[in-house]
Amino acid sequence: VSTVIEQKDTISIFRKPIVKHLAGKKNMVTVHKEFNTLFEIDVSRITFSPGNKHERKRLINIVEDGETIVDMFACIGNLSLPTAKNHEGIKVFAIEKNQYTYNYLKRSIELNNLADRYFPILGDNRKKTPKSIANRVLMGFFDIDKVQLKKAIDAIKERGWIHLHDLIKRSEDRENKIRTLEEIRKEEEFTIEEVNTRTVKKFSPSKIHLCHDILIKK
Repeated sequence: VSTVIEQKDTISIFRKPIVKHLAGKKNMVTVHKEFNTLFEIDVSRITFSPGNKHERKRLINIVEDGETIVDMFACIGNLSLPTAKNHEGIKVFAIEKNQYTYNYLKRSIELNNLADRYFPILGDNRKKTPKSIANRVLMGFFDIDKVQLKKAIDAIKERGWIHLHDLIKRSEDRENKIRTLEEIRKEEEFTIEEVNTRTVKKFSPSKIHLCHDILIKK
């Protein structure tokens, strides 16, 4: 170990970490390896959660060759890059709003030799999400609005999964995001065929990180 830091918090829609240097060199850029995948990351400016490792592994296991994935909150490919790396037939369209993070996403794509089928898109997913191409949409961000949820539905080809992440207090209703989806269903033509809500991890003593796996048909 050459550098030790403490991550205290994460702020803003860009998920910028608040860190404190504790020991060693003050070099904040490193290459993290996980599931045969390399991530180049500046840990002082980009959040990468080790606690989501099981979620990354789960996606590798459930995705099938030939799928097209839209990652609406890509960061440096936290969720979608290992899936593409471990499945040769998969295409990914990854949207990232933060220019600094987007640059590191492109570096990680190059490190993993995925430029021919992993396509980064810089910009707001409310404007940049492609339509009618996806078998699976990843929404790995907590503060998702109704417009973004509509864009996720639009991205699905004919039938596919939306993986909608959520952060709630333990006392809260787990179905709030699903009710928003039901409201959209009344406005647009699609069917909710299946909903599975899972606990990804304990986020804090009072909050839990959920993922709603939602199968829709258009």
